[in-house]
Amino acid sequence: MKNLKIAVAQFEPKDGDKSYNLKVIEKLTGEAKRAGAEVISFHEMSITAYTFLKNCNKEEAFSVAEEVPKGSSTLHLIELAKKYDITILAGLVELEQDKIYNTYICVDSTGLKAKFRKLHPFISEFLSPGNEYCTFEIKGWKENNKVYITVSDNGTGIPKEKLIDLFSMDTREKESAFSVRLSSLPG
Repeated sequence: MKNLKIAVAQFEPKDGDKSYNLKVIEKLTGEAKRAGAEVISFHEMSITAYTFLKNCNKEEAFSVAEEVPKGSSTLHLIELAKKYDITILAGLVELEQDKIYNTYICVDSTGLKAKFRKLHPFISEFLSPGNEYCTFEIKGWKENNKVYITVSDNGTGIPKEKLIDLFSMDTREKESAFSVRLSSLPG
């Protein structure tokens, strides 16, 4: 199986300003694609922002929520995935019937690939918990593939010995500051 280059991006979203946050997502998606990424993964609630929800009343919390996959943010991400020929993972507040969820979605040029509702959404009393785990395929990679992750020095200042518990690291190569490379292992 060939390597899969995944860009990981995090930025400071503007509270509840989906238009601004989607513009940043597009800018970073373009940069990731130009750097050779096939997938870009954004942080939790990157479309809506996260911590401001703790101070929102019910009306305010529901006002930033939208349906998945029919909502404008999901449709916009699908258009970006088509434009840049890249798989995009990002988070938002999802609305379904009379409930809202902290949802993480995966889209590509064909549409919604998967969505995961956070199981323990503690930031707001108005967020409902999800009720299942989610596994899915990205560009031929499935849950049962063995994965080797190369983490680059991204200037975070986190000592590599602290990261070793999370990742198998190959420090002989330098990837770009925002990328992680996945490849299959024998056996």
